[in-house]
Amino acid sequence: MRQIEAGEDIPNAVTVGVERDADGKVFAVVRWPAIRGEAAGEDRYHSVPKALEVAESVKSERGFGEIVVSLQTAELWRDEWGLLELGASEVTAEEAFDMAWDIEANRDA
Repeated sequence: MRQIEAGEDIPNAVTVGVERDADGKVFAVVRWPAIRGEAAGEDRYHSVPKALEVAESVKSERGFGEIVVSLQTAELWRDEWGLLELGASEVTAEEAFDMAWDIEANRDA
C-alpha cells in the first residue's frame, strides 16, 4: 500500500484514512470515488485491519487500481497492518535521478 497526504485525491483508488478520535481511539475511514456508474462511498471502522479488508473487497469488486492510506499522524501505522510505502510524490524524478547518480558515482569510486 502507498501512503498519501491527508486530503489528497487519487481518482482510481480506495483510500483508507487512519485517525485518532477525541478519546484517543484509533479508527479508519474507507472512502472510494464514483466509478463506472456506481456511487462513491464511505464507511467508518473501529478496526484498521477490518477497514483494510473492506478496502480490498471494494477494490476488487469495483475495479479500482490500488488502495492508498492517509494517516492523521505517522505513528498511527502499525507494522502488522502491512508495508506502507511513501507515495510517489515524496521524491521528484529529478531527485530520484540525483540519488541514483550519487549511488553509481560512489560505487565506481
